[in-house]
Amino acid sequence: MQLQPPTKPLGAGFSPSQPGTLQGLDDEEEEVEEGAGLIKLLSGLGLVAALVVLTLQLMAAGQWIGAEDNTRKGEWSQLME
Repeated sequence: MQLQPPTKPLGAGFSPSQPGTLQGLDDEEEEVEEGAGLIKLLSGLGLVAALVVLTLQLMAAGQWIGAEDNTRKGEWSQLME
């Protein structure tokens, strides 16, 4: 299958009839600024949730490591095995 030849090569003779405009960028920036408060709030809630999960995990690991029937009681290095 052959490709179609180009209709007109772009070169020095190319000049657009009207310069391009970037109107979409202004609209997107306004939308981001409006939702920035919500984004910050959700980010903060996500951080708090992650810290709560980490705390619960460390508390559970502490109970497992400090168990009376654990042969290596108190050794936190056993978490890495």
